[in-house]
Amino acid sequence: MKALLDTQTARKLKKAQAHLATHGKGLKIWDAYRPPEIQWQLLKSDTTSTYVADPKQWWSKHCSGRAVDVTLIDLKTGYELKMPSAFDDFSTRSSSDYRGPDMEVAENLNLLKATMRKAGFIGFRKEWWHYANANHFSRNIAPIPAKRAGIELYDSAGTD
Repeated sequence: MKALLDTQTARKLKKAQAHLATHGKGLKIWDAYRPPEIQWQLLKSDTTSTYVADPKQWWSKHCSGRAVDVTLIDLKTGYELKMPSAFDDFSTRSSSDYRGPDMEVAENLNLLKATMRKAGFIGFRKEWWHYANANHFSRNIAPIPAKRAGIELYDSAGTD
């Protein structure tokens, strides 16, 4: 599925991409818009974690297309660059405050954080890959249901 974002967030991401290209790097998007129906399923499947936003308290910015999960790639090869952890590795290594001994990881992470901040995003300390549009960061924005986004969801049995 294509990554869906609201227009302002997509423009900011394009700005980040243009800056990274001057360094021979680019962005790989793992997650962008996420239907709120899926957010509820994530919460049900992970009731003990503090990583999944509880819609009863606060909607994930993914549910309105105002957040992205990204990493860096080498533009020549398309390969992902070394980062502190794998995507969705919910351990202490997932922190955006990496202080490990690998200078390549530190440089890549610092470039990603600086680029995203300059483009108008705010990072999430627990997940080095997660960035939300700074203009909407402190607002609990109503989600966009899948149907309104033009997405048809199926249950696990493959039926409506």
